[in-house]
Amino acid sequence: VMAHLITPVDIPGIVKDFQKIVVDLKESDKINRSLSYAHRVADVIQRRCGDAAVRHIPGQDIEEHKKNRNRQLRDLDNENRQLRQLYEDSQWTLHLVMEAHRRLMEATFGKDNDLASTRKQNEEEEENTKQEFYVNAARMTKAVHDIFEHEKEMSDKIQKRVEELRVENDILRCILDSESGADIQSIYDRLENKTPKHSPRSSQDDFGRYAHGDGASRDRDEEATPRKKASVILNPSMN
Repeated sequence: VMAHLITPVDIPGIVKDFQKIVVDLKESDKINRSLSYAHRVADVIQRRCGDAAVRHIPGQDIEEHKKNRNRQLRDLDNENRQLRQLYEDSQWTLHLVMEAHRRLMEATFGKDNDLASTRKQNEEEEENTKQEFYVNAARMTKAVHDIFEHEKEMSDKIQKRVEELRVENDILRCILDSESGADIQSIYDRLENKTPKHSPRSSQDDFGRYAHGDGASRDRDEEATPRKKASVILNPSMN
């Protein structure tokens, strides 16, 4: 009789899928560690070349640059907290889904003696519970997908920003190490000799934007460290 009342459900398969989702959610900790690493990198770069600037490229505001750096760190912290909240919400949703599934199994198989007398009531409760189960599972799946997409986007942005900061730091070092009155081409050649792993076109574009204050470099208002502290920048161990 019970075989005609319910639709066969692959219980082990469902439980296995949910266990896999829990394992995948725990991978979010790797993203959090990546965010922490990016924070440390940005903090090191800020300490090396952003604490005390006397000479700077015309058009660049030192205090505004510091504010931008601090704002970027705060934004990363906010993103990290949001990811953690999404992760905890997903875990709670999974708990609710599994609890609903447990109640469904108990209602279906735990009261065989009373099933005949309360068949209609049980069928309605089973249908409602299954519908709730499907809705919660769909919501949880969407939430997990959104988390993965957001984390991938954040990881790409962080990697791109770290690379930009590294290139900008190399440019600052070349500028500080150049003689007074040196032209842009000589500074660019010095940069190419120190960073052969960059493609000439990419390095020249980055240096051109930095030197002329155009595009993203002007928006970030990058600052130059005074020449008297060039030894500190070129020797990080002194920090």
